[in-house]
Amino acid sequence: MSGFVAVVGAGRPQPDPGPDAALRRALAIRGADASGQWSDGRAWLATAVAHTTAESVHGDPIEADDRFVLVADVRLDARRDLIERLREAGQPALDTEPDRRLLLRAWRVWRDDCVSHLLGDFSFVVWDQVERRLYGARDHFGVRPFYYTDANGPLVAGNTIAALRAHPAVPRDLDAAAVVDQLVFRYIQDETRTAFAAIRRLPGGHVLTRREGRTDVRRYWSGPADRPVRFGRRDDYIERYREIFTAAVDDRLRWAPVAVAMTGGLDSSSIAATAQRLQAGRGRAGAVHAKTIVYDRLIPDRERHFAGLVAAHAGVPIAFTAADDRRLYERTDDSLLVAPEPIDDPFRAMLTDFYRDIARESRVLLVGLDGDTLLCEVASDHLLANLRRGAIGDYARGVAGYVRTRGSLPPHRLRSTIREAWHARDARPGLPAWLSADAIRRFDIEAAWAARPEVRTGLVPGWPLRPRAVTVLASPKWRAMFDRHDAEFLGAPLEVRFPFADLRLVEFLLNIPAVPWCIDKHIARQAMAGALPPDVLGRPKAPLAGDTVSARAAEGDPWPWRARFQPHPMLSEFVNVPRVGEICNGPIGQVDWHTDPRPLILNDWLWYHFPRS
Repeated sequence: MSGFVAVVGAGRPQPDPGPDAALRRALAIRGADASGQWSDGRAWLATAVAHTTAESVHGDPIEADDRFVLVADVRLDARRDLIERLREAGQPALDTEPDRRLLLRAWRVWRDDCVSHLLGDFSFVVWDQVERRLYGARDHFGVRPFYYTDANGPLVAGNTIAALRAHPAVPRDLDAAAVVDQLVFRYIQDETRTAFAAIRRLPGGHVLTRREGRTDVRRYWSGPADRPVRFGRRDDYIERYREIFTAAVDDRLRWAPVAVAMTGGLDSSSIAATAQRLQAGRGRAGAVHAKTIVYDRLIPDRERHFAGLVAAHAGVPIAFTAADDRRLYERTDDSLLVAPEPIDDPFRAMLTDFYRDIARESRVLLVGLDGDTLLCEVASDHLLANLRRGAIGDYARGVAGYVRTRGSLPPHRLRSTIREAWHARDARPGLPAWLSADAIRRFDIEAAWAARPEVRTGLVPGWPLRPRAVTVLASPKWRAMFDRHDAEFLGAPLEVRFPFADLRLVEFLLNIPAVPWCIDKHIARQAMAGALPPDVLGRPKAPLAGDTVSARAAEGDPWPWRARFQPHPMLSEFVNVPRVGEICNGPIGQVDWHTDPRPLILNDWLWYHFPRS
């Protein structure tokens, strides 16, 4: 895990000592083991590194030769394959080299096309001293963040919003449209925007170049390859899934100890059991431990039971965190909980404490997101897709295979899918009453609300096999999943890794027949037979057993903003301030805990980031 920042152009790029120190302090949450900075008078690069792979302890935090200088936040998959290709190209790559050095070698060989040869999670910049050109890139899905701005002349780029905002050339203005998105939809809809007008996100699968004062952004990856995978034998699918899934977990185990956020569901339990098996085979006792949030009385939750079964079966040490007594919107006035962008999370304090506790024992956390999207397709969607393609025979063979294994037809949900599509627009809730009429008109919120992703239905053009999964993968919620598990947003020095976001695994699951393999996680259940307890393998996919927000509200949680609401001068740009005041001081029984806190969270966020407005 690393933090980095690069400044190029508009005179002397290196900040003065005061802002320089602020920039590097902003990177501190990402790196406590080593740091460095470099400048040639035209470009200034700085980084802070925390060791999260066995190889990262070697070498300098900044990789440089007589021409190229690289700073990166990178974790590579399939290192052995990359090293072999680098050696074939004349680069003397070593097995013990850190990922950032392999990345520099890849740049030397393939230049701008190097990203086509990389697998893994990465964001990085390379400065070319000869061409006076900066090149930056972000991994395929955008697991690692990348931000940039050139609003006032110089290009300032890096993976930490606070570091960019610490540079004196970066304007402080708010991006009002992005803030409205977060108020209304909970996620910014435009993948290039942040809450700050001058700071842009480099989307996943994109590269950035800066030369002679011009910044260009282009896409290098257009999405998972549409290459149907077909095997002659049923067992070949299971074995291939097992092989790719094991590689995805193994490539994320290059540090010990590793924690796993384990719920007792199939996805995270599969990660924990596979990680434990791999590490035990290497003689690394205690290298994997599980962390589980449970509710013992607030809701009828059985995660303690199922997670305990997995831990005992796989031999994984487990620690439970009971969350029954954690209140809604705790410590809303705590500046340490303020994120780079407004986040509506009623249990943010609890989760931050959870992640910080994990970070005291391990720097790496594996999570099971987003196995649900990849492993659960709706059979009726797949049926319609095959009808469009004229491939009903493929579908029929898939149904027959499901029946042979499960003893029943796959759940099609055809009637419910049609009913949901027909009634989706009429059934959706209205806009929040606290939105200002001016904001609704100025940002055309009603039109955006009517077209928001969760009410869109139908197949995705160009991807016939997995329409629903690809819709999710392209959604703002999927992108935000990675951002909100980043160390800067977590408020904890923790590197979160996503085995199910491994490109090899994603492409495999999107290209095999959804029926039978991706109905109710059929392929994962088959592949993990024997590695997980039968009760967990047979456990149906289900959401959390209760609404924790409503349950806490029913127990009489205090309204945290009562008697302390002081509207920020910028708040009226978005909301009806008198209406928000009524919510703060009115009967608590009339509060909608799911939406009414949003303007108040924004208000606290504004006071933190714009204290003198």
